[in-house]
Amino acid sequence: MLYLAIVGGLLSAISRIILLFVLSMVGLARLDQSLFPEWINELIYLDSANKAYLATVYIYHSHNQPIAVTFLQFLKRDRNIIETTKKSAVVDE
Repeated sequence: MLYLAIVGGLLSAISRIILLFVLSMVGLARLDQSLFPEWINELIYLDSANKAYLATVYIYHSHNQPIAVTFLQFLKRDRNIIETTKKSAVVDE
């Protein structure tokens, strides 16, 4: 009976390790969340794929902010208007 308990415990441990490995592989596909807890990330950032993804998101957000993009479009339009008025003033003289 003792041998059956030992074999059952070993099989249970092996199945848990396999399940953990499979679930970890599924979790690797998620880049929006780190695989490690927050307290580990505060000490050392081990998940480089998540770090690269977050950097890309931050860069996209900073370069495609709607207010800044609209402001720059207004500046560009005003600059074009000023340049065309200067050119027409030079031609008129």
